[in-house]
Amino acid sequence: TVFKKGGGNEVIYNDENYSNLLYKDDYIFLINSESEYKLIGYTGDSNEIILPKFNNTTYTINCYTFWKKEELIKVTIPECVTQIEGYAFGECQNLTGVNLPNGLNNIDGFAFVDCKMLEGVVIPEEVKKIGNNAFQRCSSLKYIKLPSTLLTIGRSAFEYCNNLIEIEIPQSVTYIDASAFYMCSSLKKVIIPSSSTYIGSSAFQYCSSLKTVYNLSNLKFTIGSTNYGYVAYYAEVIYTTLPEE
Repeated sequence: TVFKKGGGNEVIYNDENYSNLLYKDDYIFLINSESEYKLIGYTGDSNEIILPKFNNTTYTINCYTFWKKEELIKVTIPECVTQIEGYAFGECQNLTGVNLPNGLNNIDGFAFVDCKMLEGVVIPEEVKKIGNNAFQRCSSLKYIKLPSTLLTIGRSAFEYCNNLIEIEIPQSVTYIDASAFYMCSSLKKVIIPSSSTYIGSSAFQYCSSLKTVYNLSNLKFTIGSTNYGYVAYYAEVIYTTLPEE
């Protein structure tokens, strides 16, 4: 049996070379150890899936496992999943929702790239980094909740998410990489937390609706300036404190 990249043709694994495979319903796992698996293949064609749960074993969703699975609409991921590797759900063009679990530590680069129907995502606590291009060109994404554990927003992580209206960056975030929110043209408001020490080039470039900026950090930027990734280039007002609730 040959396992290919999601809905594509490129071979990932051939079970003639791997004796340590576990078949569970429509899912194929590579067994790294008794307590650690890797999901490497899916042979089903369901629109909505709930990934398998193991009581004493954690697993990673391997790169390209669901790549170009255009029939997927909704995915629920159990708490035993600790990592989503690159392109795991890339180009799932009809994916509208994904439930991410507590216990997830890493969302790697390009994990959900080009999921053009994805509408909202809640990133669970414990995630410390959103990888480069992780949600790039998720053009229907309107809502994203970031966890209080997050330290880094990767390069182009939300680039071309042009329906994203508002983003609250948690107080834990220190590093916003280049082009992180590039061309998020519907983004109206952003809160830069006091912890932020770096905003990369073009991080907010072409965010033409970004009129309100809350700058709680020690970074110095002014209305119309191009420094710190154009964060205040289109701003009409910059606040240094949050409004009282």
